[in-house]
Amino acid sequence: MRRTPCLRIVPSAQVFCEKDLEKVVDTLRGGNVAVVTGAGCSTESGIPDYRSPMGSYSKGYKPMTHQEFMRSEFMRKRYWARSAVSWPFFRAVEPNGCHKGVDELARRGLVSTVITQNVDSLHKFERTVHLHGRLNSVRCMDCGEIVDRDVFQDAMLDLNPVLHGLMDKGKKLDRSDGDVDFEDANVFTIFRIPPCPNCTSTMMKPNVVLFGDTVPAPTVVAAMSSVTTSSSILCLGTSLMVFSSWRFIKHAHQLSLPIYIINIGPTRADDIATLKIEARVAEVMPTIMSSI
Repeated sequence: MRRTPCLRIVPSAQVFCEKDLEKVVDTLRGGNVAVVTGAGCSTESGIPDYRSPMGSYSKGYKPMTHQEFMRSEFMRKRYWARSAVSWPFFRAVEPNGCHKGVDELARRGLVSTVITQNVDSLHKFERTVHLHGRLNSVRCMDCGEIVDRDVFQDAMLDLNPVLHGLMDKGKKLDRSDGDVDFEDANVFTIFRIPPCPNCTSTMMKPNVVLFGDTVPAPTVVAAMSSVTTSSSILCLGTSLMVFSSWRFIKHAHQLSLPIYIINIGPTRADDIATLKIEARVAEVMPTIMSSI
């Protein structure tokens, strides 16, 4: 199932200055660049961002918090029912020019690390730091067992035949986190969460950092170390509003590293950026790649 880019979720952008872009190209030619990516990298793959005028937050969306998920069985059932409906469409999303360009630069040795806030697994570079985890696996919160998301999906469909009549609701991806907007208390109440294959607990959680949770310490250490040893920072499609990513840019600034930003709309680092370009990252990446 191939998903085509949905332009209704791609924010408009100004015409960028090619001379500014040349400065980014020169930086990349020098190598050892740490790249930080956000939701704006995936909009042209068909996944909405959060903070643009067409983003999830702008439409009033409030994501489920870690605390809500952990303390309420009903909320866990609600989460998984909605996730089951959207998963076939979410997993069919393909990398766009931004993902492919960044990964190619990393393979060429010009990008030393990729730190992504996204949970969509669209960056394929093997040394990518997935800051907030990935939706393609599920973790048992009691024993730590990791289950492949496709395996978990099949189990949900087997245990909950009612889902088969709801799958069309997932065609319109509403959220960057793979959530889909539908409410049905009857479905949520009777929903059965597949048990952990190791300990049989039903305390199964997507293997991502939900809002209100913290990034695992080893992940933070790995990302911080890669920033420390880099020569410059390139931020793509991110407002850097959440602390989990902002801390690395703040650290880079303290090290006096050049900070380049390509993003639509304001970012938390605008005041400290060496250069900011207002543009769609998937649009500028072909120009970057053809110039290197």
